[in-house]
Amino acid sequence: MRAFRTLCLTLVSIALFSGPSAYALGPGSTSAAYLKLPSGARAIGMGECYVAAGDDVQAIGWNPAGIARVSGREFTFMHAEWFQGIRYESLAYAQPLMGFITVGGGVDFLNSGTIDKTTFRDLNTAAGGPEHSAFDMAGTFTVSNVVVTGAGAVDASGLRWLPIPGIQAGMNIRALLSKIDKTSSASAIIDLGALWTPERLPNWTFGIVGQNMGPAIASASQKAANSTDKVVQKKLPPITFRTGAAWKSTAKNIVVDLDILVPVDNYPKLSIGGEYWYKKLICFRGGYKFQGKLDLNEYNTGGLEGLSVGAGFRYNIVRLDYAFATLGFLGATHRLSLTVNF
Repeated sequence: MRAFRTLCLTLVSIALFSGPSAYALGPGSTSAAYLKLPSGARAIGMGECYVAAGDDVQAIGWNPAGIARVSGREFTFMHAEWFQGIRYESLAYAQPLMGFITVGGGVDFLNSGTIDKTTFRDLNTAAGGPEHSAFDMAGTFTVSNVVVTGAGAVDASGLRWLPIPGIQAGMNIRALLSKIDKTSSASAIIDLGALWTPERLPNWTFGIVGQNMGPAIASASQKAANSTDKVVQKKLPPITFRTGAAWKSTAKNIVVDLDILVPVDNYPKLSIGGEYWYKKLICFRGGYKFQGKLDLNEYNTGGLEGLSVGAGFRYNIVRLDYAFATLGFLGATHRLSLTVNF
């Protein structure tokens, strides 16, 4: 219990004291924005509420402590279709060891597809933007990002020397590999998370996680004034703190959850969601991610921004999940996940 309280206080303190100062820089002040993309169709269908509800291999992308609750070896694969031809693939694996330790890992791959490369004819007018300057086509290029994750979690109730009922803790170590045209970079970050199910409230689980924590990442390079040398620009990764609560029925066929997200480069956000399983065969999910200052019409989309729905189908050891999420005026995205427990 003391270890859980210490971790929670540490993450909350970092979020409260570093979050407001970092947000002063505004959106775009962090690097590696692709780390903000959610993974796992189950979590996305529930409104991206998975900090406390995650209890399978998909929890690696949300709260690594959640993989301590997997019942056996699990493998998952997700495919996402985004706008403008962007594709996102994710796969992960987790398995218990020695009764109280769970290990896992995964790979995420994001590809932009082919993008036209342009050059300005007159650099003196380039500051006004493409609408003020004529430009020439100069071929094409692609943007790709790969995230390799190693995950581990401990169920403290299984510790022989210091058993703590209802507590799980986990960590991700992630390697980031990015390439834009002919320029590439590599860096590393970590995620730290914990879960707690009180003995007096066995249907409730509370979770907290710090994601994408690490040093500044090279985001761009440009020539210094009056010099041919290039100056590398570095920005912090999109550090994010999440906390949440989930209620699961005694029959384990209904889950209702709520998450609070505190990114260091934007306003805090609130998400709500849930799922219902019918005869452990078919599942229906829904959720809503409030944007900005809880303004349902911040993007003039009638409140559709942030809405998600999903469904699941389970047969024997295989579970198939689908999620549909709206992005307001940008359109919508589709995710499909296949999870196998064996």
